[in-house]
Amino acid sequence: MYLISSATRPDPEMDPEIMRRRALIAAALGLPAACLPAWAASAAETPDKDHTLAKVSFGDAYGSALHELEALGSRYVTHAGALDRHTIMDSGLWLFAQSSLIASKAELKHKRHAKRLAAEAAMFAAGCYIDFGNTRAATELYSRAHNLCGEQDRDLRAFINAQANWVPMYSGQWRTVLRRSEHIINEAEQHGGYGLLMGWVHQAHALAILGDKAAARESLRRAQANIPRVPGARSPQTALTYSATKVWFSSSTAYAELGDANLHSDAQNRALEDPSLGWIDQNLMKIGQAQLESDPEHAALRIRMQVLGLPRDAFNHCIKSEAMRVTGRLKARQITRPQRVAGKEVMALGQYLSTVKVA
Repeated sequence: MYLISSATRPDPEMDPEIMRRRALIAAALGLPAACLPAWAASAAETPDKDHTLAKVSFGDAYGSALHELEALGSRYVTHAGALDRHTIMDSGLWLFAQSSLIASKAELKHKRHAKRLAAEAAMFAAGCYIDFGNTRAATELYSRAHNLCGEQDRDLRAFINAQANWVPMYSGQWRTVLRRSEHIINEAEQHGGYGLLMGWVHQAHALAILGDKAAARESLRRAQANIPRVPGARSPQTALTYSATKVWFSSSTAYAELGDANLHSDAQNRALEDPSLGWIDQNLMKIGQAQLESDPEHAALRIRMQVLGLPRDAFNHCIKSEAMRVTGRLKARQITRPQRVAGKEVMALGQYLSTVKVA
């Protein structure tokens, strides 16, 4: 078993040799260029002269990679993690490459655990690419993660499929989200896992946006009712899980879409009780809350003041996508009024969002 020894390697974000090695391993895995960090194109062509590999046991290699992945998952949902997302995504890709090598060299008795770890690392890196708006890389990595799951890991496979539903969701393809959610729910009902909660929540969002309010409320009720059935759902939120907090956060945004201020407030308060509520989720929840304003101009002003406070060099694709979708809804509400024009605040919000680049 070969792994870079943590005792001898320097900080990976400062050392060009480590960065180059990451690119070489990613290239060896056959990942397309879209999945590699910006520096990787030239680095992958550089001959590897590194000789710092140390031989370690499977237990040490697996334990080290698992610990690092869990730490990344916890950090990524924080404000600091959102601002450091390039480093975290790069580390996630590196862990996918590393755990894939561990799996390839593992004895048969360790194979399943190693492949599951590799699948989780690929899933994590894919989720980071969702936040960058790079759907091609995300789709590729979700596919890799799905294929790594064996018959005994169908719970994880359902969760990966549920996360992959973010691709059409943040592209505005809500009928695709609805169709996939039904399959994910059926899969998770049989095999358990976080996909059960995520599937019902995604179905609720799609139904709410497509206008089936009664069905959306029922899907939210099912998501909330299933929380006790999912082991780990009461644990702190990370990017590797779908917690009860995520259910309540997502419910709050769906209730806002449905125009139900009371249920929105209750769900939002439940989500805010958890200090591990993700920074991105907090921003999405604020956008949802602004929708409940009776005056579209007031709603647009609230959202614009919110997004103006976000660093332009760390803008999140999901936040931008949702803000643009809500802006379109606010504009539609205005042009059905006697004036039949969008107000200046709605226009200003749309113009600002059009200038923000996600990278």
